Amino acid sequence: MIGSPIGLIIWGIALLVLYVGVGPVSAQKSTLPESIVRISLQPSVIVNQLGMAITEERRALEGYNAAAPDDDISGPHQAASNAYVLIRAAREGIWRIKTLKKFEDPVLELVHKKVTAAWNRSRAPVDRLSWGGRRDQYLEISRRQLAETIGMLEEILLVWP
Repeated sequence: MIGSPIGLIIWGIALLVLYVGVGPVSAQKSTLPESIVRISLQPSVIVNQLGMAITEERRALEGYNAAAPDDDISGPHQAASNAYVLIRAAREGIWRIKTLKKFEDPVLELVHKKVTAAWNRSRAPVDRLSWGGRRDQYLEISRRQLAETIGMLEEILLVWP
């Protein structure tokens, strides 16, 4: 089917949608402008997204560290959500760059694995709040995972691009 003209047209349209139809990443609530969370194939944009994610993660961590038992934590939670969205956009951009390479790039492979791990680690502070459970457990887990995510992202920026 791929060798047929119709198969080639379908394949071409699929590639066009995948690589040209790059839209903003949305699912988690974000207060960031759409232009910042747009998936990009430019390493400089991805590095900027990862740097902004570190800033948002630090802001969330500071808020959670300062939170008293009855304090409103919607601000730090929003910062964690913003970081999650930024990491997800950067991860998608890295994956798309990786798929366009003719030959495997070991540094890019490592970066993709690390950013995927950071993305997964950044989920808990965003998702666990809605799971119910004890607030002190949520804050403890979130603090640990925010600190780990910051460390992972800083490592990525040391080796790439």
